[in-house]
Amino acid sequence: MRLTLSILFLLTGGVVSAPSYAQPGASEGDLIITEIMYAPAGTDSDQEYIEVYNTTATSIDLENWVIVDEDPSGADPRQDDINTSVTVGSGEFAVLCENETPSENGGVSCAYDYANAISHTNSADYVVLKDPTGTEIDRVHYDESGSWPNAVDVSLEYVAGADGDNNSASNWQAATDRTGDFAGQSDGSKGSPNANAPGGALPVELATFTVAADRSSGVLRWETVSETENAGFAVQHRLPGRDQWTRRGFVEGAGTTTEMQSYRFETDVLRTGTHLFRLKQVDLDGSAHYSAPQSVDIRPETALRVSGPNPLPAGRPITVTVQTEGTQRMDVALFDALGRRVRTMISRTGPVREPIRARMPTTSLASGIYFLRAITPSTTNTRRISIIR
Repeated sequence: MRLTLSILFLLTGGVVSAPSYAQPGASEGDLIITEIMYAPAGTDSDQEYIEVYNTTATSIDLENWVIVDEDPSGADPRQDDINTSVTVGSGEFAVLCENETPSENGGVSCAYDYANAISHTNSADYVVLKDPTGTEIDRVHYDESGSWPNAVDVSLEYVAGADGDNNSASNWQAATDRTGDFAGQSDGSKGSPNANAPGGALPVELATFTVAADRSSGVLRWETVSETENAGFAVQHRLPGRDQWTRRGFVEGAGTTTEMQSYRFETDVLRTGTHLFRLKQVDLDGSAHYSAPQSVDIRPETALRVSGPNPLPAGRPITVTVQTEGTQRMDVALFDALGRRVRTMISRTGPVREPIRARMPTTSLASGIYFLRAITPSTTNTRRISIIR
């Protein structure tokens, strides 16, 4: 199952940063090859091209990157040093062509023209991308003598997800029209023909995916137009400055439906910084595909979250999560309706860079209205709690 994704990125309560660009020092898989036209009709090499896809949450500028075309034997490698700015946005595609003139290249809209610097062999070849430091970021070895599809007169297109293996023949098929797109991205049809392999309509059509900041929590919302055998969506999260994705939760899908479905997921308190989120859509058969990652900036503040029902039955503990930035004193205390301090849950001085969780019993508390306050020298954050017997 694959996702058709039209990104609508709305950020409320957080900070929308200016576009950032990945500089020298990219990681393997940040930019992947998603389509290769290596054997156009006749002998017209002007119609050769490759399409690339940015899997990261930031734009990538290809200036000083290198495209390498190698013979399978390793002999006669050819390369093109990209000497101009070519920006590939987060979750977007760019087509790099032998000839950038649409009237001569089969109608392809190109972001860059590598002219005659490289030429793709019709039967087998290596196509390699290297960043300005010389690090190999992606490599595809197609070979018609093996299990790769025959793509003569049509393009060879990658049809698995952004985290799949695009050097595996089973993840490529010959494309014959413009009806589909890689990884569900609605703007994927930049190459020609640039289509998914045959197989009918996409099993999951994702109309929108938004990430927002609500105080110090992240709120994800997405909508699907249709679903086929969709088990659900795992919400994956990457902490500021980290490379690893972790699972935050799972939202069940609607199985098979042609009606619009809406989904929502809210995280616990997040620490200050830029957080990345993505959806891992899972089929009933266990196969999975990933959305493009989205980022959200969490501002420094004293964040206070109360878990559980409100009103709260007497005897059930109050569970809180609190976070503040910097070296300062912080108290979390419960006050009654008259403003009298009833109990102190947390009292500490020093850096608090990770969320603190605490529980307070309510067995001895009378029914009524209470106020839970997180107090620092600069801020006070209050939550109202009702206790009933």
